[in-house]
Amino acid sequence: LAGVPPWLQIAVGIPFTAFTELCIIPCALTLLYSFARLKDAGACFDSHLPESAAARAASVPGEGPTVVVLVHGNKFNECQWAYGRILMHARFPHLHFVTVNYFSGFMRRNHTAETATIEGCSRIVAGQVRDQLAARGLANPARVIMQGHSLGGVVSTYIAERLAKEFSLPVTDVISWSAPLRGSALLGWAKKQDFLRSLPLDQGIERDFCPQSSKLAELQRAIATSDVTYFSLTGSCDPLVRPDSALIPGHPSAVIHHVGHYNIKVSTRAWAHVLAHLEDRLAAAPAPSPVGEEAPVAGQAAAAPGPLELPPPRPGPQPQQSPLL
Repeated sequence: LAGVPPWLQIAVGIPFTAFTELCIIPCALTLLYSFARLKDAGACFDSHLPESAAARAASVPGEGPTVVVLVHGNKFNECQWAYGRILMHARFPHLHFVTVNYFSGFMRRNHTAETATIEGCSRIVAGQVRDQLAARGLANPARVIMQGHSLGGVVSTYIAERLAKEFSLPVTDVISWSAPLRGSALLGWAKKQDFLRSLPLDQGIERDFCPQSSKLAELQRAIATSDVTYFSLTGSCDPLVRPDSALIPGHPSAVIHHVGHYNIKVSTRAWAHVLAHLEDRLAAAPAPSPVGEEAPVAGQAAAAPGPLELPPPRPGPQPQQSPLL
């Protein structure tokens, strides 16, 4: 709209905003609430999405399947991945997907003693993944790719670095969406303001998300010497988790312009980066070693993976990025 007169921007913007707020958002929230009610009844996406023929054919006896685990963020549930599941199922029908739901309902605050820390959430998620894989006959995957948004990205990282061997999950890759791996500066600022002291900013998991968090510092040290490949992405307009906290130095990353903390999950540009990264990793990465293989010698850092080069553009018309997106 750079060349559009201001009066025309207002004339177009006001009806469009009203339509979005009154129609699109209520419909989306109704859909999400329906998924939440299913979750309260004990339903699960994966129980309604049977494995494709390609995924079953790819599970060669003795080799093990490749599993992608999707971990939602704080105060949400697995319906957060509904859009991404459609894209990933279409692009990678030979993969197995697992979603977890470690909070109940939609936007519900229900932290317990188990979910009050990063480690507690991570153990719940790792246990659910292990149980789901066993129930679906995938108890010995050859490779696990963790993918998490916000808190889910931190949980995915913690599982990869601290719990993978304990729960028999051979994690080779972690994709983190807007994860506060160095803490949230906004949360740290809010906790210092007297007029915000009535808000629950120092309860449960929020304690681990401040920039001075010892848990996050421990994760940073683990990432620096890890042989897990990380891909991190975040929105340039995210007020909760800024790029300097979400992106991991020395690993592939992407900043998606004009999106924030939550709407990045339905950004086609963000998913284009993730799908291209997955495609590149699945095509080029060698088969992982078994989970029980001897760890590197103490004090010897594993070589950090170099930056991944995206595959060359495919023939045919390429989508154009609109300045409105």
